Amino acid sequence: MSFTFPVVFTLGNLALGLGVKRTSVIARAIGEGDMRRLQRFTTNSLTLGLTAVLIFASVGVFTIDPLFKTLSAGSDILPLIRENMKIWFFGIVFLVIPMVGNSAIRAAGNTLTPSIIMRVAAGTNILLAPLLINGAFGFPRLQLQGAELATVIPHTIYRVAGLLLLRFKKNLLSKEIPDLQETLWCYRDILVVGLPAAASMITPISIGVSTSFIAIHGAVSVAGFGLASRVEY
Repeated sequence: MSFTFPVVFTLGNLALGLGVKRTSVIARAIGEGDMRRLQRFTTNSLTLGLTAVLIFASVGVFTIDPLFKTLSAGSDILPLIRENMKIWFFGIVFLVIPMVGNSAIRAAGNTLTPSIIMRVAAGTNILLAPLLINGAFGFPRLQLQGAELATVIPHTIYRVAGLLLLRFKKNLLSKEIPDLQETLWCYRDILVVGLPAAASMITPISIGVSTSFIAIHGAVSVAGFGLASRVEY
């Protein structure tokens, strides 16, 4: 898990970076009172985030071994990393889309609902983790995969709740077939600010470099570094 953290953190930074401009654009559309433009921007923001993450996840699935060999992961650890990252690359869609949706809800002036959804997701994660890792109360003992599934499952629920809220309560999602020119214009407006913000990868890169140095001393050292990093974070 400590080996995979820099990669997972990088994908999270990508989503957060795209959210910088998205919140600004949506908030301005709300201020202008243009509901159609607001719905188009919100919908296009979701599709842009989904597309970007799918591209990175697809590339990631086919580059797991060379990527983690660069981080000095040994041949004994690589099979575990593969199991771990396949779940993450599949589940990252369900982690990123709620981030996109929540920024839209906050831009609309509602900070309470996203906070409640996030807390429920985190609480469900905390409850599921020991059950799926160790196997208890009828749950299967999945160990490392259980830890990842305990994160992906509540965020999948969280994603559905956020999309339902955007569509039916906030009416921020468009039902129209998107116009290509308008969509590309919206993407460009978001990416002008979002890409530089998403490219600010100094933290995950520094963690990755540190991990590769520490890996010289063995997997146990990497595990200790990962644990200490979590506590510090």
